[in-house]
Amino acid sequence: MANDRMTSIPIQRNKLDVATELTMLHVNNFSFLNLDADNIKRIFAEYYSLVVQLEKTADKNPNKLMEFLPDEIKMNLF
Repeated sequence: MANDRMTSIPIQRNKLDVATELTMLHVNNFSFLNLDADNIKRIFAEYYSLVVQLEKTADKNPNKLMEFLPDEIKMNLF
């Protein structure tokens, strides 16, 4: 057993996982806004759509994410 090594296995997230995590992050950070069930559904749909679009374009255009970044972040990238 002394020779057994633990190997880390990367966590794989699918589109639903990513959209759910982004929605939860959004709700937790902006809970002071009017976040009723309809607004949360809309927010989730927007994040899910974004994830799907980025996944479709990742192979063809890996810089597609740059379009979604605010200008102040884009200007400070190396």
